[in-house]
Amino acid sequence: LEISKEKRLQRADWSRRPLTDRQKGYAAEDVLHLARLRDTLKADLEFLGRLEWAQEEFKLVTGRTWEPRSFDPAEFWGVKGARDLTPRQAAILRALYVMRDGRAREADLPPFRIVSDQALLALAQRAPKRQGDMEGIKGFTPLVRRRIGAQVLAAVKEGSAIAESALPTPPKGRGRRRSAFSSTRLERLRAWRKRKAAELKLDPGVLFPQSMLEALAAKGASALHDSDAIPGMRKWRRGLILPEASTLLA
Repeated sequence: LEISKEKRLQRADWSRRPLTDRQKGYAAEDVLHLARLRDTLKADLEFLGRLEWAQEEFKLVTGRTWEPRSFDPAEFWGVKGARDLTPRQAAILRALYVMRDGRAREADLPPFRIVSDQALLALAQRAPKRQGDMEGIKGFTPLVRRRIGAQVLAAVKEGSAIAESALPTPPKGRGRRRSAFSSTRLERLRAWRKRKAAELKLDPGVLFPQSMLEALAAKGASALHDSDAIPGMRKWRRGLILPEASTLLA
């Protein structure tokens, strides 16, 4: 539609009232152009013969159910830089990660709104023992220190007190072992996806995610005839690959 929107308000605090005039304008623009956009995209999809693809996706999205968010303390290893920490620092980061999740649940906010991953990592590295030790950490502003400073110090103390024998170690990758047979199939599938994505002007990962290609390579052509064999295998994806399946998955 050749309409450009500013991005700065995406991460604004939308819970504060009253909303500013800029926020109101930003929110209104989020819906103002949708009817035109829908008509434009629908026409494009009809022209390309892909409207049924989109309708299949829409139907699946509207039938989706959401489970309550689960929390696994071991997910702290997903914080960028966590694997570079010493075992003691990792124990402190885990305690901080658990503390942040508890605060987020109490406030009904996403965890990053309590304190960023980068700030948690810096706190784990510094291991502060008093409020003044937390000064100068990027993202850990005076306001954040006032709100959760005491809990941060308690979490650092908890992580520092863990016995040496109980210190966390990074999980080892399971490593997906592939047979030479499935590896050959996977190479053929990747080449086909690259060619097909260019032909359809679609992102390769949207056309066929890597995990789906790997499952196909491992299970073979018979999986295309079992609707539950490969998660995410839509009717439109099956229709694209079936004409060449006997060659690709031989």
